[in-house]
Amino acid sequence: MKFAYKRYEIPKSPLDGSTEIHRPEIVVHLIGEAGEIYCSGLVDTGADSVVIGQTIARQIGVKLQPKHRWQVHGFSGHTLEAVRGHLEVEIVNQSESFCWQLPVAVVMYPDLMSEEIVVLGQSGFLEYFDVRFFGDAHVVELKPNASFPKKRRRKLT
Repeated sequence: MKFAYKRYEIPKSPLDGSTEIHRPEIVVHLIGEAGEIYCSGLVDTGADSVVIGQTIARQIGVKLQPKHRWQVHGFSGHTLEAVRGHLEVEIVNQSESFCWQLPVAVVMYPDLMSEEIVVLGQSGFLEYFDVRFFGDAHVVELKPNASFPKKRRRKLT
């Protein structure tokens, strides 16, 4: 499955003068007990787990396990409290769909803009795929590996 990066306009970069950036974000279908949502998820090889904001978690009814709390640490040094939850995720391209259940870290971001951020990290997501990044083409390829829960894979017509 190949996905085009998402393009963003940015202020002029002091590093190279560019005014746009492309990020490996894919559309994911998040399914909870009370609803579902399609949103962008950043494919992040540096993230340990899948992370979603509590706004999305509430909206779709992610089942939380309040006894399972810990601190997550971001690149910027910020520490956020996380609560373990479970949901289903589906990714779709033109001819295939992959859907499986996974654990997520539900966090309360310090600002509302960040509440929309979904990070697709190692545990529960990237562990199931062999991933190739084509930086020049702005494309990420996800190929299910042997550990993918195959019973949830389906062909689309």
